[in-house]
Amino acid sequence: MLIVGIFFGGALTVALLVFGLLLGRSGAEPAKRSESFVDSMCVGVHWDYNDTVYGQRYDEVRDKLAELGFRHVRSGGSSTDVIDKMKELAALGIKSTFVLDPSLGTKPDSTYWGNPPNYPIKDFVKDINDPSENGVGTDVIDAVEMHNEIDITHGDKRWYPDDSTPLSSDPDSSRYWVKYIRVATRDTHAALESDPVTAGIPLYGPSLTSEQAYTIVGDLSASIDYSNVHWYLAGRHPETSGWGDNGYGSHPYHVYHLARRQSPSAPVVATEGGYSNAVNQNFTNTSEEVTARYLPRLFLHSFNGGFERFCAYELVDEWPTPEKDDNEKNFGLLRNDLSEKPAYVALKNLTDLLKDPGSSFTTGSLDYSLSGETTDVHRTLLHKRDGRFYVVLWVGKPSYDPTNGEPIEVPSQRVTLTLNQPIEKASTYLPNESASPTAHYDAPAHLTLDVPDHPLVVELSPSSLPAQFLYELAEALDRLPWP
Repeated sequence: MLIVGIFFGGALTVALLVFGLLLGRSGAEPAKRSESFVDSMCVGVHWDYNDTVYGQRYDEVRDKLAELGFRHVRSGGSSTDVIDKMKELAALGIKSTFVLDPSLGTKPDSTYWGNPPNYPIKDFVKDINDPSENGVGTDVIDAVEMHNEIDITHGDKRWYPDDSTPLSSDPDSSRYWVKYIRVATRDTHAALESDPVTAGIPLYGPSLTSEQAYTIVGDLSASIDYSNVHWYLAGRHPETSGWGDNGYGSHPYHVYHLARRQSPSAPVVATEGGYSNAVNQNFTNTSEEVTARYLPRLFLHSFNGGFERFCAYELVDEWPTPEKDDNEKNFGLLRNDLSEKPAYVALKNLTDLLKDPGSSFTTGSLDYSLSGETTDVHRTLLHKRDGRFYVVLWVGKPSYDPTNGEPIEVPSQRVTLTLNQPIEKASTYLPNESASPTAHYDAPAHLTLDVPDHPLVVELSPSSLPAQFLYELAEALDRLPWP
């Protein structure tokens, strides 16, 4: 009996390996961590805008941010009030991508000009020159970004301490902004790397506003950890092939004509992007309803395309503009009165469904196929640590015509999801419409789905191997002539 037990134990192991091979058949698609997608999501905030709702109703804004479920915000400023807010958010699990800006009080190192409080970035991230206060902290700031759109904002900046000459757009000037940003990026990287406490903080390249700017600044590979772009779509859908030379405005354009000029090989982030709802200003702004269809797709499309992080601009409309005629005042996921726009609801439901915090794990593969009306149907395959898979599907067609300001009705497309491995249960969700499932299925071999122009999430719980099957397989293997 002892020998049989030993063989049975070995056979059981082999049985489990065999079953694992069956589930990992060659046609299966590898999944990405569900939490990796949620972790890629970010939203811009302005904690230093004290005369806006960010300052006047901070506690309520903070609570709405926490409800949204994002793990990251992008912010700037260096006042004590801003630092306290960043620390408070970190305690809630929300870290900050911090935008270095000498005009707002942080600079590459002590050899540079800056407005008060005039912190060298290493000291700001580490301890703000006062270890007893524990500084801002590397548990609060998870990345530093070089100047925001310096090709158009350099006029309010200087180079050296006590310098009265602003940065210039003249290539022959000793204060030429291109010379400045190349040297400042190098020195910021060196400052962060010089201390083991801050050496692990990644540096994002500077955001720029044109292909020409990326070309003249050139390769910053030696000084940055991530290339950085801003991706605004002027009313187009996220999957657009572009609307100008070289596919201007498309995902490939932002990668190959912008990010790759900043670094040929660094991973890519987008620290701003999205849609304004100022529909009465021009046709390139989208309604709240269209934005709700586009913005979740933009996060998914960015993730599929390899962007490590995408920051939507922004969390709240800074000022009340019922006229909807001011582009800058209508980018929020929340209206100025903090009521929720449809995009906020859709993203909140999506993050709540897909979140899976915890340590990293090895993801599996799902053996499935799509058939039917699959033209322009995009997908993302995600996996949670409890074994559940999530197939996210959407139709990547325009829901709006930015040439005439008219919405476009996109019919749902009938798609069959065929499951080539045992699935115990399946559920479907439409986060744009509800946090609740729309349907449940037991042991499905295939699902017929109507895929809309916003995410349809299919949750799949793989079948566990029946104990009787394991026992019978182990007995059969025990009968083999083991050495």
